[in-house]
Amino acid sequence: MPLRYRILPEVNLVHVIYTGEATMAETLAAMTACAAEPDYRPWLRQLIDLSAITGYEQNYVGYLAMQARGLAVFPQSRDMLKLYYAPTTIGQQMAVMARRSWEGLEHVIIRVVTAEAEVMSLLGLPGNRLADLDERMG
Repeated sequence: MPLRYRILPEVNLVHVIYTGEATMAETLAAMTACAAEPDYRPWLRQLIDLSAITGYEQNYVGYLAMQARGLAVFPQSRDMLKLYYAPTTIGQQMAVMARRSWEGLEHVIIRVVTAEAEVMSLLGLPGNRLADLDERMG
């Protein structure tokens, strides 16, 4: 599966990593699996790494429907940060579609960034690279 995630409760984070072609079916399956993990909590921040995608399903209506199902999986009682790391054009396009699908929901805070150092800074984590997070978490 070109989508994997890690729950890092030590830093209040779910780190989602896409590679290859991003599909809605895999995204929904990963959301469901993540929510069932013992370490998952609804208030965890989400870092969605789109740096290695090569394409994505460009079905905005389908994406909205998937996000609605995601809200059922990830019910929110307080603000949720979704930070998209999108250093490539294709990643930025997917992040824009994702941002649009969350518009109007006050409890979802979306940020799209193109630099690893900015990701680490926004998360309040040491280091300037996502590899620093990987090294720290083992």
